[in-house]
Amino acid sequence: MVDGLTYVWLPAQDPAQAPAPRGVRIVNPFDPLVWDRRRFAHLHGWTYRFEAYTPAPKRQFGYYALPVFHAGRAVGWANLSVQGGELITDLGFVPGVRQTGAFTRSLDRELDRWRAFLGLEGLGDGVRTAPSQPVLPTPP
Repeated sequence: MVDGLTYVWLPAQDPAQAPAPRGVRIVNPFDPLVWDRRRFAHLHGWTYRFEAYTPAPKRQFGYYALPVFHAGRAVGWANLSVQGGELITDLGFVPGVRQTGAFTRSLDRELDRWRAFLGLEGLGDGVRTAPSQPVLPTPP
């Protein structure tokens, strides 16, 4: 139960016994953590939208923004592209996210996993930018 809403767990799972998520993970927009938009907004306090089919001037997050999780909380989004053999990142975060040294190191490790997945040479050589903070829509 979260705020009076019941969420379903598989019989073999006990959420009280699950280890706390650690580190930063960048997931795809269709990941089970994300696909139920109402649940996402309820649990994380902001509304994520997949905007590939949204006209460019109306996008808040980017063409194919990937949700960014830190320690089990959705804290932002990442637009990743490859240019000249390098991973280029455009990151945005919800207001109030503390980008501590531990957070930055974990984010760098996650970006290195993406570089490896994409078969890019020279781990850790991409450019990271942080766009201005958009005004996020309120959850339903």
